[in-house]
Amino acid sequence: MPDKQLDMIKDNRTGCYSLLISYPLKDYLDLVKSAYENKGGLEKQRTALKTSTAKRIRERMVSDLKAGTILPPVVLGIVLSETQVKQLAQLSYFMTFISNAKESLTIIDGMQRTTAMNEVVRLLSSDSEQKDKYLNETQVRVEYWIAQSINSLIYRMLVLNTGQVPWNLKRQIEVVFNPIITEIKNSNPSLTLLEIDDSKSRHKAGQYQTDKLIELFLAFGLRKEKIKLQEQLADEFSRLDFIEATSNPSFTEYFKTILSYFVRLDRAFDEYHPQEQIEGRFKKGREIFDSQPARVGFIAACAREIMGKPGLERSTAEKEERFSQLSDKIDAFLESLEKRDQQALETFFDLNTLNEVISSRKTGSLGDYERAFFLKAFETLIEEKFKVPSLTVCWRAY
Repeated sequence: MPDKQLDMIKDNRTGCYSLLISYPLKDYLDLVKSAYENKGGLEKQRTALKTSTAKRIRERMVSDLKAGTILPPVVLGIVLSETQVKQLAQLSYFMTFISNAKESLTIIDGMQRTTAMNEVVRLLSSDSEQKDKYLNETQVRVEYWIAQSINSLIYRMLVLNTGQVPWNLKRQIEVVFNPIITEIKNSNPSLTLLEIDDSKSRHKAGQYQTDKLIELFLAFGLRKEKIKLQEQLADEFSRLDFIEATSNPSFTEYFKTILSYFVRLDRAFDEYHPQEQIEGRFKKGREIFDSQPARVGFIAACAREIMGKPGLERSTAEKEERFSQLSDKIDAFLESLEKRDQQALETFFDLNTLNEVISSRKTGSLGDYERAFFLKAFETLIEEKFKVPSLTVCWRAY
């Protein structure tokens, strides 16, 4: 391929660069193999298409591909620094760079098309000559979105898919969450990520499974405590709320900072070990944040304090001011909490009241009740500027 200048266009809204390149199908499938397989294929990205109409569309796509149709460009995303972007002036350099950065690529739009392409290759497997011809002669258009932050890729992905076949939002975020996990690891050395096949029960504060962190990320963006992870996101308002949140360049920084405070809070809670047996579900401090509803409640409460409740949009300046004020208050609260002895912690946590209130639920889903309960509890703590003699007022707020 002759070398030439790259045709890159900068998106001034997100700071991303758009780049369009064509590949032989064989090269494309090799390029995205890791991005595709590491997520478990289509069903890990988008909710399975089960309706008869959807199946017919899929079959038509495969049929059209076999007949030589050209599909809309697949969109691949990658996060690079500004310095790296400036080095990608020549096409040959870019192609070499990308071939060595396959593990960093994400398919932000085109899982259905990629699956259909693989299906055609599978159907031709009995005729090696025809298969090789198809792989080498079929051209695939690829649009690269080169971003300087994962935030921009999430924003771009959600905008691309709004109004199409509904995606499971959790699956969409998983597509681009790996770089965020890397950032979280680097910024929170005291945080330990448990693998999916690890035991679900953690052994100490600061340990979390990746899927639980994804839920916290969603709770922060949606500013909600109830997230139906296994359902399609038919609620366009929720999708638009998340798009609005990720349109703020500081969004992921807000989340990482609040998460770091949460980890400190988790560890501070873990310091409380009652001398006497406590009746009820919560028998020691750490067990509060063993509960995912409590984690979600804290994160969602912080998100609402910074960005407002769903439907209320604050200005960038107001978000920055509220974020700064909240950070200062949490930091001061943690410094005070970390200095307390066991007797002071016993008074402060008041686990007896927490257990009594939690066990008094009469009807409804326990999970939904606890999420609403802890959201209100931590909203109360924030409203009181973290200056409470004990958490009793929080436990009784719902």
